[in-house]
Amino acid sequence: MLFLWKEKPWLGYGLNSTIFINPKKEKEKGLGYLPHNDFLRYLVETGLVGLIFYLNFILITASTLFQYYRQLKDDKLKHLFYTLFINWVAWQVGSLAGNMISGTAFLFYFWAITGFALKARKNMTIDGLNNVPF
Repeated sequence: MLFLWKEKPWLGYGLNSTIFINPKKEKEKGLGYLPHNDFLRYLVETGLVGLIFYLNFILITASTLFQYYRQLKDDKLKHLFYTLFINWVAWQVGSLAGNMISGTAFLFYFWAITGFALKARKNMTIDGLNNVPF
C-alpha cells in the first residue's frame, strides 16, 4: 500500500478508495483488500494532510478524556472517564492491527457514551456538583 501512497502523498485517493485501488483482490468480490491497519488506510486514502488531521483528532480526544479523568472529584464520573480512556487505548491498539474505523457499532457506542460523559461533566461544572445524571 505504501507504493500507492507515494503516487498521491499529500491528499491521497479519497475515503474508502483502497478497495478499488489495491491490486491485491479478493477472488469472490473482485475488490481489493483493506490495508492492515487504520493509520495506513488513512495515509493512503487521505494522504499526509488527512493523516495529520486524523492523528490530531485522536490525540485531542485522548488528551480531553485523560485531563477530565484527572480533574474530576466525583467517583462515578471519574470512573466513566477512566473507562472511556481505556476504551480509547484499546481502539488505538486495535487500529494498529486491523480496521477498527470500520467497526461502526463500537464507535457509535464509544462516541455516544463520550457525549453523555461530557454533558454530565458540563452539568457538574455549571451546577456545582449538584446535578449529575447518574
